[in-house]
Amino acid sequence: GSLAGLFARPTNVSLDRVVVDFDIKDLETELRPIGLFLVSNFVWTESYRSKIPRHLIIDEAATLMDYESGATFLEDLVRRARKRYVGVDVISQHPQIFRNSAIPANCATHILMRQDATTLDLVQQMFHLSSREVNLLRRLPKGEALLLTNEKRLHVCFEASEVEHLLATTDPREI
Repeated sequence: GSLAGLFARPTNVSLDRVVVDFDIKDLETELRPIGLFLVSNFVWTESYRSKIPRHLIIDEAATLMDYESGATFLEDLVRRARKRYVGVDVISQHPQIFRNSAIPANCATHILMRQDATTLDLVQQMFHLSSREVNLLRRLPKGEALLLTNEKRLHVCFEASEVEHLLATTDPREI
């Protein structure tokens, strides 16, 4: 069938390693939400079997949030994760997906990077930002952010070591 390319052979993912990386970028567009759901569900299910702390990073959360069931699943996961020894990072370049979501309210820390003019009003409203903070978000260079945690608001700079940069770069010229 249409999913033969995905399920036609045993997995080549070793699930017993310290770090397990699931990459769904090569899935067809219509299959990405399913792939992200399966990966997230796997981590969630594993957390019930063990008390080993785990960390789940969901990049491009809009992939799940575009679907009502995906949004419900992700909101539930974020709300309940800390009780199951799972830390969750939810990443998106589209803050509007969180407009009616419980996710921001369930996060102890928010990292806001540069925003374009089309999202600044929404971000200001969602995070109760001052006009000074909005101006900062308008002009932040790459690697800098506004960190919101425990009622504190800090302008921070993230610097990667050479090894971290090599492991995390998404620049096509460096891959």
